[in-house]
Amino acid sequence: MIGQFSLIFKTSTEQIGWVAITAALLFLYVLTWYRGLKNTPAHVATTILLIGSPITTALNLFYGSQIGMREIFSGILIILGIVSILGINYFSEKIKKISKRQENYERS
Repeated sequence: MIGQFSLIFKTSTEQIGWVAITAALLFLYVLTWYRGLKNTPAHVATTILLIGSPITTALNLFYGSQIGMREIFSGILIILGIVSILGINYFSEKIKKISKRQENYERS
């Protein structure tokens, strides 16, 4: 790895452009996540951030890169985790609404 440092000086203008575009997109992605933390619970913002990994894996597959079973399996686990977190949040909100209605009904 140390012997490859000189390759930095052999990068083309096109490569530097792609690095700059990628860096800008990643910066905006993380900046959006941090701004979202102001208005959103941390578990929802983190869930949205986690979506990046399966999307990256899918894009690599789309562009013809070889993807191992480990990446596929981890992507499936991440998606299942996201669905379960959002599902638990959805159902907990429904239960709160039902219990609130029940309390109001009992007071009447």
